[in-house]
Amino acid sequence: MRDKKGRFKKGNIEPKRNRFPKGNKFGVKHGLHGHPVYRLWRRIINRCENTNYHGYHRYGGRGISVCGEWRNDFTNFYDWAKDKLNPSLQIDRIDNDGNYSPKNCRFVDAKTNMHNQPRTVYVEIKGERLSTHEASQKYQIVSSLRILRRIKSGWSDEDAVLMPKNRIRNYGKARN
Repeated sequence: MRDKKGRFKKGNIEPKRNRFPKGNKFGVKHGLHGHPVYRLWRRIINRCENTNYHGYHRYGGRGISVCGEWRNDFTNFYDWAKDKLNPSLQIDRIDNDGNYSPKNCRFVDAKTNMHNQPRTVYVEIKGERLSTHEASQKYQIVSSLRILRRIKSGWSDEDAVLMPKNRIRNYGKARN
């Protein structure tokens, strides 16, 4: 009960009100709160907007954001992701410096996702662009760590990947 000034009388508890009235886009319930796509959507938003998120410096701190279409309406993200999401796949931004948007995102396996990082070093061998890891697996001559060390030392991409370990001593000397 309220008194004459509109305040609740002592002992009476104000009834609960719906925080978002019906029809408000934030109050619409989609019933997918525990769904894997919903959890992924929340993680993406946290990465880009929550300064307390442990990986914020790699996303929002670099200026990466979520497009308005996805940010403002979970159902748009759900419609894009529902048929693509698989427990063995991860969301990946095609352009690593681009935002989360339908045109810049895809689902890939963990191995592919690991190659799409700012720190990944690429080499060009016989006209083919490969990460150092891919090159070491394809040619099986030297390890990816050895390729990285050789490139840091000024070796050409092809020499760093294709020259066997036992030829290192002669590298840099005049060749005949």
